[in-house]
This record gives sequence, C-alpha cells and structure tokens, in this order.
Amino acid sequence: MRPILTAVFALIALPLATLGAWAQTKTFEIYDKQGFDRPIVAMSGQVPQDWTVTGEVVWAKPCSANEFFELIVTAVAPDGRTGFRMMPGHQIIWGETRFGGDPYTAQLMQAQAEAQMNEMRTKFRNSNCHVARITDPEQLFQVLVLQNRPAGTQVLARRPNEAVRNSYAQLAGGPQVPGTRNLYDAYEVDMRYPLNGAPVIETLHFSWIMFSTEMNDPSFYMLNQTTIVDSLRLDWVPEERAQQQRALLTQIGQTLKINPEWQSRITEFQRKISDTRRRTNEQIQDDSFDAWKDRWKRDDKIHKRVIDSIWERDDDDDDDDD
Repeated sequence: MRPILTAVFALIALPLATLGAWAQTKTFEIYDKQGFDRPIVAMSGQVPQDWTVTGEVVWAKPCSANEFFELIVTAVAPDGRTGFRMMPGHQIIWGETRFGGDPYTAQLMQAQAEAQMNEMRTKFRNSNCHVARITDPEQLFQVLVLQNRPAGTQVLARRPNEAVRNSYAQLAGGPQVPGTRNLYDAYEVDMRYPLNGAPVIETLHFSWIMFSTEMNDPSFYMLNQTTIVDSLRLDWVPEERAQQQRALLTQIGQTLKINPEWQSRITEFQRKISDTRRRTNEQIQDDSFDAWKDRWKRDDKIHKRVIDSIWERDDDDDDDDD
C-alpha cells in the first residue's frame, strides 16, 4: 500500500506569510473505531480555531480503492470556500460473455451471465463499487468528478503526476500476456466553479489503473475489466484569495501526522493477511496435489484390473486350447 499521507493534497511552494487565520489553532484527531479492539487515533493535525474537521476510518464497505479500509477527512473554513478532503476511491467492474454453438445453450448461458451482473448491481448499490464497461478512460473523470461538480465547471489545467504514474508502471507495466491489457494514468486537475456565491479553484489528485482480459474466438467471447480509482484527494480556495489560502493549506499540510501506533497495527494486520493468504494458497496447492495423487492411485488400480482381466482372459483361452 502506498504511504497513507502521500499527496494528501497539492502543496504549492509559497513563502509563508504571517496569516491571521493561523494565529489561533486547534488540534484535530481522526479515530479508527472499527478496525481494532479499541478506538485508536489514526491521524492528527492542526487547523485554524474556527475550522470544522470531520473524519473516520471506514472498514465495513463493499469495496473501494483500498482493499481493507478508507481514511476519510474533511476540513472546512467557516465560509466553506477553503478546505481539503480525502474521499474513498472507486472500483468499476465489468464482465461480458458471449457464446456460440447451439443457440439454446448459448441463450441459457448468456442469461446466467446477465443474472450475475444484475446481482452485483444490487449488491453494490449506493456504494463506491460500480458495474459498467469502460470504453474510454476519460469516462472515469467525466462521471466520477465532473458530474459531481456544479453545472458550468471549468477545467483550467491538467498536469501529469509522474510519481504515481511510475508506481503504476512498476505494478502493471512491461510486456503483457496476449489477451491482457493494463492501462493507467495519474494527474492533477484545476477546476473553477461557484461555491457559496463566488468562484473557487479546486485542485484534485486523480489516478486510476485498469486490468483487462479479453478472449475472442468464433465460439466464445469474454471480457473482464477491473478498474481501480485511487482515493480522491482535493483542496479548494477562493479565487480572489487563492495565493493566501494556499499558503494556509500548506501550513496545515505540514502538521498532518499518522499515529505510529495505528500505522504499526495496520502493518501487522496486513502481514497477517498476507501470511494467511500464502498458507491458504499453499494448502490449495497441497490439496490439489493430494487429489492428483488419489487420482493416480485410482487410475493405477483401474489399469491393474484391466491388465489382470486381460491375463485372465489369456489364461482362459489357453485352457480352452488344452
């Protein structure tokens, strides 16, 4: 898993002026109340005294970008026009199967496949899991971001995030097996839209990776897609005070800390899960080998009976000749 605080939000290098909003601050703490035997502080930081901060660590979820939990944080100034947010990511799943051959059998199997997709749609309703086919990756930004912004939102700039792109390249780059296709991208987007009666500039960190497998022959077609959109990290500032408020966000960002105890417990939990999966895989392999050994023994017995019966028939034939 990437470091939890990596790129919480864009920190723009500006000279730190003496800001009145920073004169009086308060410490906030985000608790993990679901993952362990007692509530533990997961993250802490400082914000101006009059800001509002909410957050939690969510473990009970159908799915999202992170496998086990999501760290959710929102911090907002009193006027609502300056703030930052960490939000859960998304998974988009698609499975498509078409069969050739006998029309009745193909229709039956197609109906079963569609029933499974409808079951997933019901299971993931109102969650960050979605059932959809991605034909153009730009759909991800359009649907998950722009459709959740005010009408008339302007995209001002889009900058590549090379650090995240490189991490994706290590995971999914290189030669690909025929029939598989891995795509990914990561960038920062500046957007302008009205908020509380005046324009704000939002900077969003957006990244995604898609794993796709496709098989196509005259009698069978299959397409499986799994797309993971990483946790959404964004901040926004009023357009007329953008430089000053970004300097304030920089100061806040410098105070954000992950609790070492919580991080240690997360690391230990992940280690145990990894060990359990390894042992499970080894057991499956052992069970498979045992099953093959049993099958070989059965085959040997059948083979021996066939050979014995042949010898018995030969003996009978010899007796008849006598």
